Amino acid sequence: MKIGALSQQADVPVENIRYYEKIELMPRPERGKNGYRSYRKAHLERLQELASLEQTLVSLQRACSSTGSISD
Repeated sequence: MKIGALSQQADVPVENIRYYEKIELMPRPERGKNGYRSYRKAHLERLQELASLEQTLVSLQRACSSTGSISD
């Protein structure tokens, strides 16, 4: 699948996908003869994991900011 389809299925912006590839949180996909990235199911699953982790982090940050730091 192309990056747009991956983005839509995972509900993650294309820019985030490219960033995750750049910082090596996601494996780089193969490229077809046309130069387009070709994503597989494993890429979608990894992206869904990253999105879930990001949501957890945001929730933790909100909890800490509303109650003070965890170490208090």
